Amino acid sequence: SYNNAFASDSTNSVNIVEFHAKYEANNIYSVFEIGNISYDNGDLESSFGYYFDVGYNIGSFFNGTEVQIIPWLRWTDYNTAFSTKTGGDTEKANHYTKWMLGLTVKPINQTVFKFEYSIKEKELGEKQTKMINLGVGYMF
Repeated sequence: SYNNAFASDSTNSVNIVEFHAKYEANNIYSVFEIGNISYDNGDLESSFGYYFDVGYNIGSFFNGTEVQIIPWLRWTDYNTAFSTKTGGDTEKANHYTKWMLGLTVKPINQTVFKFEYSIKEKELGEKQTKMINLGVGYMF
């Protein structure tokens, strides 16, 4: 049988818990975030994940410049099916780890250029995905 969680005769309760911390001082940039989502209906009981970033502004080593040059590293671990009623391979099939190396350049405070290289691994099947991302941002 098919149970539509959005049908008018069914209810689905979701609980989200998240913690976010950020440190920016002395040219050090770091961010930590952890989150958990719990579900009341269906096979899926919870999702869970976290990431940690750390970087350092080496632009401060160059005299006479306000340009921020921040190499950084990120570690991520998340599972969209962290806990299920059936367990087993469903939980492993949705578990990923990823690390990223990046470079952020801010020539002025409102503009950013980014380069990222990442490797994401899937627990079940040990599949790897490698990515290169380039980005430009402007905040006004």
